Amino acid sequence: MSLDDVIIIGAGTSGLVAAKYLKEHGVKRIRILEAEEQLGGVFRYKSWKNSEMVSSCFTTCFSDFRKTDTDHMSLVDYVKYLESYSKEFQLDELIEFNTEVVDV
Repeated sequence: MSLDDVIIIGAGTSGLVAAKYLKEHGVKRIRILEAEEQLGGVFRYKSWKNSEMVSSCFTTCFSDFRKTDTDHMSLVDYVKYLESYSKEFQLDELIEFNTEVVDV
């Protein structure tokens, strides 16, 4: 593992947004450590099957990556949205999957 400027724990909503913001502000060496084998955090791994987001897409989606084809998303669709966000802003390359943080 090389030295990084910033290490983010978790490739869920907050981790992805933090990484994008840091990239846009010139931080070069960013690594996202994700314990699971895919991104999405609690929306992928800790939710009820067939659940839907309570908030509308207008308030749930990020202002720089709007989704306008529906009012509400299922959690499956929200995870797909996060995957698209990650690809759009080249965040996938920053994620190290199957990497559990046990102490800081």
